[in-house]
Amino acid sequence: VLDAYRGLAPGFADKAETFFQNPWIDARPRGGKSSGAYSHPVTADRHPYVFMNYMGERRDVLTLAHELGHAVHQTLAAPLGTLLADTPLTLAETASIFGEGRIEDETQVFFALRALLARLCDDLERSGKRCGALQLEIELEDAGRAQIDVPLATPTADERGIFDVLRATLEGRTFQAAIVGLRLQAARLEEGGERLTLFAEDDVDAQAVGLALARLEASLGEPARRARIVPAHPLEERFGYDRFSAPARAHGAKAEAPAFSALSAQAVPQLRLLHVREIQVSVRAGQPAAIGTPARNVLECIGPWRIEEGWFGAQVARDEYDVLLEDGGLYRIFRQGERWYVRGAYD
Repeated sequence: VLDAYRGLAPGFADKAETFFQNPWIDARPRGGKSSGAYSHPVTADRHPYVFMNYMGERRDVLTLAHELGHAVHQTLAAPLGTLLADTPLTLAETASIFGEGRIEDETQVFFALRALLARLCDDLERSGKRCGALQLEIELEDAGRAQIDVPLATPTADERGIFDVLRATLEGRTFQAAIVGLRLQAARLEEGGERLTLFAEDDVDAQAVGLALARLEASLGEPARRARIVPAHPLEERFGYDRFSAPARAHGAKAEAPAFSALSAQAVPQLRLLHVREIQVSVRAGQPAAIGTPARNVLECIGPWRIEEGWFGAQVARDEYDVLLEDGGLYRIFRQGERWYVRGAYD
């Protein structure tokens, strides 16, 4: 690693060597240690610390060289003070990529470009931007320089799509010397918006909801609807549907919590449909009086409700009842012709 830096500049290697001479690199794996690798500058009046997990593999050497590039960069920028020493990722990665040494095959080029591109796309997403082109600057070992402009078909921040274009642009190109540095810059920036949630606790973004609804309606070909509960005993009639629209309120006003009635705070039984099966029912004065075998007495009964259904012209009619039994069970039963059936239970 130090030889790679010394090939770039002796002073760069001297700065990096101080991190080995002092306990400023946390590299030894141990139980409970988190994964990842980074160089943390703390403040301008303190030296940086390098964090990583060194397992002795080739990629660990590259990671060490990469993070030391950040550390040396942060050390050299420290005299500027805390407010000015910090740099954007696109500039900070330049020094760290130099620290990884010479690149002599295309696999190493694409590996380094992928690392740069991941950070560039992350910056684009955070700032709500999209880029319409890229500028790739390549530093060669013989002090040569190459600049490649990479236009994109549409402005984007999609890492995978951009990388495919970069790869296609670079494949087949040759250079007179080994690559020692890469710099990637986004160009032709456009506003791309930000990823926002539609709802955050009780705060509703009406504009975001309206836009989402418009896109859904355009895709589905039918309007979005709001479901509401309708007072009715038959399950099929308990829901109504109205056209949905985002709630309107003044800009900056906080949404008020919905008011609940005392009834809504109570637990409302929900009908759970069961496999329809025939049951024994004793009738007294036209109402179910006992159900099942052995018989369980009916304490309360509500109904009947006449349900008429037709499939392909065949009309089927049944009378439905809600019954509360002496053991506390609450059921939906129905009579069809001379037979009785259980349809569901309330939870």
